[in-house]
Amino acid sequence: KKVYTVTVKVEDQNPINVSIDGKKYTVIKRSSTLTAPSTYEETKITIDGIEVPAFKSSITDYILVGLKDESGNSGLYIYNENRTLNPPDNKSIFSLFVEFPLLVKYKSKRINNVAAYLVGGANTKIDLASQKKWQALDNNGQEVYKNIKVNRADVAAEIGAGFDFYTGYFKFGIEVKMGFGLLNILDKQNTIYDSSIENLHNRTFQVSLTFE
Repeated sequence: KKVYTVTVKVEDQNPINVSIDGKKYTVIKRSSTLTAPSTYEETKITIDGIEVPAFKSSITDYILVGLKDESGNSGLYIYNENRTLNPPDNKSIFSLFVEFPLLVKYKSKRINNVAAYLVGGANTKIDLASQKKWQALDNNGQEVYKNIKVNRADVAAEIGAGFDFYTGYFKFGIEVKMGFGLLNILDKQNTIYDSSIENLHNRTFQVSLTFE
């Protein structure tokens, strides 16, 4: 018994072409090739007289439209009130921590003035930058959300390892440590930036150099 596979390529005879930042895209017309983000519902909008699938958030009223670039890569882009398409808005969250660690250190015997050790425990953190720059005022004096809001306090489980090097004058140490936040630090405001996020946790990688 033979099995034959037939591949059919359907070419769009009336594509909707758009350009974003000098890069060419084609609007996706088949909803089956798109996946709705969390809190977004499928709808229809009209671009250049052609009805195309889109996704609208009942929380933020943002509309997302699927686009495909010349390499065949597809993604969802914001369709705004001016009927223009914009790429996703990437945001960075900056933190400044004050930490109160409670760690246990297990140390090996010194061999040729070098000792290895393991360290682990809990670390309570307070983020001094957590409440800054997450909202602002627009030209009309209305509050607008610029970023994700996070809670100030967190508790992390930490584990690491290091080496202590002893000389005749001082001790030099190098340590590598990983931290895993245990609390959900997301302070959800149901904006476009956090409406599809359920949980947000800190992850830290730390390299320390010590002189004693």
